[in-house]
Amino acid sequence: MLVESLPPGPEQKQQNERMPGRVPWERYDGDDVEAVAALFLMRDNPHAIRRLPAQGDHGIDVLVRNDDATLTVYQVKRYTEALNSDHKRSITKSWSRLRDHVEARNVTLRNWWVVRPRDATDGDENWLEDLTAGSGVTARWLGRSNLDAWTTKYPEVVDYYLNGGRLEAEEYALRALKAARLLSDGTDSFLEQGDVEEGLAGLFRTVNARDPHFRYEYSVRAERHYPERKFEQVPVDLVWRASAVRDNVEVITEVYRRYDLAVEDSPLQLDVVPEPVTGDQRQALRDYEEFGLPLANMPAKVTGTISGLGPTGPTTISSLPDYEGEHSGVHELTVTVAGEEPLEARAEMSSRVFGPAGQGWSWTGTVGGTARFSAYGNADKTRHGVAVEPFSIEGMTPVDADAALALLRVSLSAGTVVLTVPDGPVMLDMRAEPDAEHPNDERLTALQKTIQVVRALRTLQRFIPYPLRVPPREQLTFPEIDAWVRASELMTKRYRAATWEPFRFTPTAAAPSFPAEFAVTSPLAVRIAQRTWEFGWVRQHGLAVSGDLLADGQILLHPGADNMLHQVITALPSDIAHAGRMFFRSV
Repeated sequence: MLVESLPPGPEQKQQNERMPGRVPWERYDGDDVEAVAALFLMRDNPHAIRRLPAQGDHGIDVLVRNDDATLTVYQVKRYTEALNSDHKRSITKSWSRLRDHVEARNVTLRNWWVVRPRDATDGDENWLEDLTAGSGVTARWLGRSNLDAWTTKYPEVVDYYLNGGRLEAEEYALRALKAARLLSDGTDSFLEQGDVEEGLAGLFRTVNARDPHFRYEYSVRAERHYPERKFEQVPVDLVWRASAVRDNVEVITEVYRRYDLAVEDSPLQLDVVPEPVTGDQRQALRDYEEFGLPLANMPAKVTGTISGLGPTGPTTISSLPDYEGEHSGVHELTVTVAGEEPLEARAEMSSRVFGPAGQGWSWTGTVGGTARFSAYGNADKTRHGVAVEPFSIEGMTPVDADAALALLRVSLSAGTVVLTVPDGPVMLDMRAEPDAEHPNDERLTALQKTIQVVRALRTLQRFIPYPLRVPPREQLTFPEIDAWVRASELMTKRYRAATWEPFRFTPTAAAPSFPAEFAVTSPLAVRIAQRTWEFGWVRQHGLAVSGDLLADGQILLHPGADNMLHQVITALPSDIAHAGRMFFRSV
């Protein structure tokens, strides 16, 4: 099901601490009006792409990729007066240019919204309908009522661009400090918990009240004198993260872009100098410089100002300010490990970026919202491959977890990665080769065990009418995991053989003469996410060469040279009727 997000109408106005009055759009320069309207659209559609007007042609195109790979395009015009022949000629030109654009790229245009700071008349509606008749495209006007609603929703955009809201960084930081009650008031009184909470909330509100491009977040904790055990995934909208330590207190500052083109519209005034310490950090920096691959936890020296608090002291960064990471939408991902069947999943991809100092490129995406990977290469194709950041499969669907682990296998060994626009062309077809100088045999062996468990969950999902997720590690036991693997193999092949160890049972008849064949039928059941699922019955039989009578009346069976336990799915009434009973036949 496709769900379309419509622009706000007058009935959707939201309450805000600063409720601006009605904006007199006709008093402002046309370029400013178009810029503000386009930014409204970018805030409503953070992954949209903006196309600036051709020379001599007013208007801005904002392109939004829908879930079905079709496009919704907003054409922003500055016209505050009644529609006239010049306006119609310009809109007609924009429509023709847009039709040529989508036809040349073999994409489907679903919606075309014409945005201007004046509500449309019936005559305007009829004219636009005639212009787009027969195209199969839904066309609509978005007028002053919509812009007024956006003004209420995003007052900081109007303040920043139309009302002189570009405050100096030093003044902004001062207000933030006062809001947080971090500046001394001349007394030595202690702060109560409520004061601290109110101050932190005030800091967040003050710093984020006026900047339409970025969101600033701060957290404080005791300095960590040990490495973090769990890798924290870098959010795709994070512009940079700095960690500064002073007097054993660590202050983490994070800057997030509110929409993909925020860095382009308002570059952060920062000078970032990475200072790698380890060999891995030096290699990560080289990969960033050549291919534009993301950085994580890189020691750096950061100078400059931002709106709010600047980092001081030793600092680590998780990405660089000039890494924009625009969004290019959902792609179909196909991963093939050498000698195995292809695996398919959906990947959320950024736009391709280029290394600051080289001719290389990288294309970053996520699988399951958690596993972040990058395909990279250079112009002469001498270096290319797949890099996968550390991730956790906990909470992922078995399909996504399998694809993410396959990507990790490809990055460590060999295979192919293909990215395709849904129902569209292939955008990437890359083969990764193994690194002969740095084999990863031990990592691959450990990884294969995890893949076996995930694929068991994938198999069991076909028989469970409930969406499965990979459970947290603390909820798992080895017997449960082994049961998943056994059950998945039985449900797929209907038969499996495995070795068995001595085990006890309570006889219901006289002890058998050994050696003896034994057989027992039991439920085929597994426990996943604290729920038990049954799939039928399994009959097991093997050969015991001896049995010890124990003091409690049980018998301990021992295998011989033939220690195979044969398991087969059964639906025979005779097996099911005697489930749980052990039967013997002397041989």
